[in-house]
Amino acid sequence: GAPRSTPCPHAPVLRAEIGLRDDLTGHAEREGVFIGERLSQIQARHDCIGDVRGKGLYRMLDIVKDRASKEPDAQMAEHIRFHALAEGLLLIAVKNYVRFCPPTIATRAELDDILGRLEPAITPAEAGGPLATAIAPSSSPVAHRPPRDHSGRTACRASAHSPPRAASQQQNI
Repeated sequence: GAPRSTPCPHAPVLRAEIGLRDDLTGHAEREGVFIGERLSQIQARHDCIGDVRGKGLYRMLDIVKDRASKEPDAQMAEHIRFHALAEGLLLIAVKNYVRFCPPTIATRAELDDILGRLEPAITPAEAGGPLATAIAPSSSPVAHRPPRDHSGRTACRASAHSPPRAASQQQNI
């Protein structure tokens, strides 16, 4: 259920009705077979993919240094993620796992397009190609926020060009 303050308290029921009406579970199962086959083909062409797991539309690529040792390669997973972004494909990479989870309502043509963008992201990552975006130590937006004080406001840092604050102003920070 939804809290009474929710603008549309019937939204969960409507989502369930749409899911049943459009057979989204069946769609995910059918298209999952297609995705599994395509990802297996991509895996066969790229040694950095140690395993493909998942069910339906939710899949995970296990990125490894080589298939023999299955040693995890988190850096390669990040490189694939960043090259995928350049291809217009947004992926989630956690440790050495790259998640592949397209929208439940994606059509076969859309899934084919999405999968078609994945391989052009993996190839330059394996080759050590340059990234269009610099990799930060953390991809979390929270990690890049300016520091905040105890009240939740962005903490001010005085610079060499800032005039000194009066004592009354300093107390209000």
